[in-house]
Amino acid sequence: MNKQQAIFIFLSLCLLFIYSCKIDSNKDLEQKNNAHKPYLNLSDAAITSGNLEKAIYQMDSVFRSIKKPNNWDKQYYYGACMWMYKELNKNEIALKYVDSNITVLKKINNNQLTAEFYSAALLQKGIIQFKLGNYNDAYNDFFEAKRILNYLEDSCSKSGPLDSYAMVLYQQKEFKLAKDAFIEELHVLETCFKEGDPKYWGLERILDNIGLCYTKMNELDSAKMYYIRAINILEKGRPANRKMNSEEQKRFNINMGVRSGNLAKVYIKSQPDSAIYLYKKAISLNEKGTSELGDAQLCMYQLANVQLQQKLYADAFATLNKLRKSLDTAANLKAELGYKENLYQYYEATNQFKQAFAAQKNYEAFKDSIQKREAGINTTNINKELKDREQQLQIQLLQKDKNINRLYLVIGGVALLLVAIIASLLYKNYTKSKKQNHQLVQFNNEIKEEQQKTKEALRNLEISNKQKDRILNVVAHDLRNPISGIAALSKTLLEQSQEENMYLKMIEQTSEQSLNLINELLQNNTEKESLEISSLSVNKLIEKIYLLFDTKAKEKQIQLNIQPLTIDIVINIDEAKIERVLHNLVSNALKFSHVQSNVYVSVKQEIEHIIFAIKDEGIGIPKDMQKSLFEKVSIARRRGTAGEKSFGLGLSICKELITAHHGKIWVESEEGKGSCFYVELPIKV
Repeated sequence: MNKQQAIFIFLSLCLLFIYSCKIDSNKDLEQKNNAHKPYLNLSDAAITSGNLEKAIYQMDSVFRSIKKPNNWDKQYYYGACMWMYKELNKNEIALKYVDSNITVLKKINNNQLTAEFYSAALLQKGIIQFKLGNYNDAYNDFFEAKRILNYLEDSCSKSGPLDSYAMVLYQQKEFKLAKDAFIEELHVLETCFKEGDPKYWGLERILDNIGLCYTKMNELDSAKMYYIRAINILEKGRPANRKMNSEEQKRFNINMGVRSGNLAKVYIKSQPDSAIYLYKKAISLNEKGTSELGDAQLCMYQLANVQLQQKLYADAFATLNKLRKSLDTAANLKAELGYKENLYQYYEATNQFKQAFAAQKNYEAFKDSIQKREAGINTTNINKELKDREQQLQIQLLQKDKNINRLYLVIGGVALLLVAIIASLLYKNYTKSKKQNHQLVQFNNEIKEEQQKTKEALRNLEISNKQKDRILNVVAHDLRNPISGIAALSKTLLEQSQEENMYLKMIEQTSEQSLNLINELLQNNTEKESLEISSLSVNKLIEKIYLLFDTKAKEKQIQLNIQPLTIDIVINIDEAKIERVLHNLVSNALKFSHVQSNVYVSVKQEIEHIIFAIKDEGIGIPKDMQKSLFEKVSIARRRGTAGEKSFGLGLSICKELITAHHGKIWVESEEGKGSCFYVELPIKV
């Protein structure tokens, strides 16, 4: 719902007096026609432009100029001021005007006509009471309005009250009930008024509201149908033989802007390019008139959200900057919330993690404040309260009938009481035995269920042991002998060489580390390992990993990139174990990367942690494999892009080693687009 739609409600209520004259006297008709004209003529332009203070000033001037205002003069004046003060959030003043309006309506001697407007006024009063936190009074007003609405004899008089009631349900997020009320109002307009009738021009607004309800219910095909019908009615309403004047053009632009923005919501998932086009169109049209600047702001944050989803980060940032300037000029809580949410998502998507963290905290705090502010009307179910009060009324009526028949019931009650006592004794014994039998059956079923669980646990344990044995056999037969050979050859070469050979030394160290890993696995060392903590330069650790894998990367035509800390720091870790983790992750990145792609090894410092990131542009990891990626017996085993073999052991060991350091390891991956593994370690263990 938006301000333009709310303005229409006010104007419709005013016009309603003119077209409900069949049941009025000629004198009454003349009073109504004379009453509405000065208010509409003087305030319509101010209301459309959004300048409600100016409209109130004009209303006061007109009312004071009337020497002897009749009831219709007062009713129009009080009703208009009530609506405008409510829109300005001056609810205490609005409540006084709506009370005055209701008092005047009671004085008008026309039951059918006053019932219609009395119902609409009570609905508006209920909305104001909710804003003031007077919930019990609000329920009383809504209940009375609904009761009058249900008993209106002329169905054509229900459109105004139905619209207010539907608006309340929409605000309560009762979208299905709101949709039904709007459809009922649509039927009234189509049945009771023909094209060209002043009331009929509101048809497109109601179609749009129905579309909004379907959008909230995620029934997008139905929503799209109603939005397009609304836009077609707008197009059809253009003058055929002349150009629109400036006021008509402004109203057309505003309505078309609002409808285009709503239609864009339907295309966000299925046709994002169409959604972006419609949002831009809506923003352009709505910015031309101040009354729909709020809708333009909402469209801006929704447009930025779509652009972020499509990874159009530069476009999204430009849209957010434009929205920020607009919000600095005119506040809009919902658009402000959307701006803050999109801003932190933008920083997160562009890897600006520090800014993202601050922006997210700002968004969460602002979101909490809004939720507290809206806690009243949004946490109380008006429809349920109305049904409860309807039931209470029915109970009261039944109580009266019950009192009339009480004498007859007393006599029969005594006899029935004796029968009931006997029956209750018999039933009590029956239910007691039945309950005991039921408990016995239930206990027996629970014992069987526990036995079944025990059998299942034993079976899983047996499978786990077999899998462990299989893993150890694979490691022993496929890894130990070749790596032992590498280590022996490296030592021989080192002994024969007269000069230091750095690369042979690395081969020896790597082979020994691999053998240590194999021996640990073969010794069934699956418990938490003891750590040998020492101080180590973060950048030296990164550079060492680079030297180990640069040659291997070049063999596969992969560019290995490192990004050390700008200012190096020293952390306390078990050097061998953390090297093993990074060795495993970089090896996997190269294994599953395509030829002529990139692998990135970076590190960043936070307040109490450092985070290593190993990112590749390889084959990625399917979502179903990601769930078991760090398990001891993982199904996530695939050959590398060059046929390299994988046993699915390394990541589970990595997790154990990182957990022993009180750290965390996780992955972000999309199949076909690569993976990024993160390792978070405390600076001091």
